[in-house]
This record gives sequence, C-alpha cells and structure tokens, in this order.
Amino acid sequence: MKVLVIGGNRFFGRHLVEQLLEDGADVTILNRRNLNDRFGYQVQRLKADRQNHSSLK
Repeated sequence: MKVLVIGGNRFFGRHLVEQLLEDGADVTILNRRNLNDRFGYQVQRLKADRQNHSSLK
C-alpha cells in the first residue's frame, strides 16, 4: 500500500508514519522540511508549503 502523509514529523503524523511503516506501507511524507525526522531511508520525502500554491504544483 502506498500512503502520502501530509506533515508526518510532529504529533499525530509521526505516530501515524511509525504505524504505517510497521504495517509495511510505502510511505511518502509531504512537508515544509522545517524539521528533521527520524525515519531515515524508510520514507520518501516531498517538499511543499500549503500556503505557497506554486510549491504544490
């Protein structure tokens, strides 16, 4: 299963990503990359800011 998580490195998102990885999901995190996460090579990352419409294209 492929899953896109918006956010993913704070609060609920971090726990969601951990559970998805345990369940064997292929996880991509979409965030502003303002914070480092601890998932290493287990996830793919996309950078975008939902306030900046051109970054979402």
